[in-house]
Amino acid sequence: MQFIKKTAPKNTINRTEITSLDDGRKFVFHPFIESFNHSVTPKIQKEEFGLFAVTSFYRNGVSDNTFSVTITLPAYDTEDARLNYLKVSRLKEFISPDIKTLQKGTGMVRMKITPLMPPRVGYITAVDEQIDVNAGFADGYPKLIRVSITFEVDEMFHEIFGKKTNRQIAAQRVAAADKTANDKKSKSTGARAAQARANRQVSATLGGSTQLAPASSPRTPRGK
Repeated sequence: MQFIKKTAPKNTINRTEITSLDDGRKFVFHPFIESFNHSVTPKIQKEEFGLFAVTSFYRNGVSDNTFSVTITLPAYDTEDARLNYLKVSRLKEFISPDIKTLQKGTGMVRMKITPLMPPRVGYITAVDEQIDVNAGFADGYPKLIRVSITFEVDEMFHEIFGKKTNRQIAAQRVAAADKTANDKKSKSTGARAAQARANRQVSATLGGSTQLAPASSPRTPRGK
């Protein structure tokens, strides 16, 4: 049984990493890259003014950044064929979550391809898997898989999370959650204290208005 390539070390060219910003799950591939495309679409607004319809252009927001890449995953042994297949399957499951998973996270990822694509934060909008049946199989797993990935950069969150590690992002989210919980606790404590003060004021007011003067003893007329 012949395989297509030998194993490659880490931190080498074409290394493709996709990391979930929700739970830190990481998908790492060392593929051959068949195609790579980076499309930048500026938000340019066009308007015409005046009697002679003079054309004017101006920016109307940040540009759309889209990366499209097709990677080839050859296996160098039976175990690698199995791992490639499982990793691609898990990636497809990740971008197509069930309802319960949707309630737990955003689906946002950090993706990079060394050296073609520096780390970017955004969303995977499409994954297309193609199995090359002509390359053969190893214990039922394909020896060659092609995967096309489309990635959209979220410019706002890229500015926030682009240069931070997953640990820093997780710590920031925990701090934000703690702050929210403390704010709610403070508001609740303040509300209870205000209610207690109001109750005391009401009690004092009612107590003052309902006090009865002691009844005076009836006087006996003199001479009787």
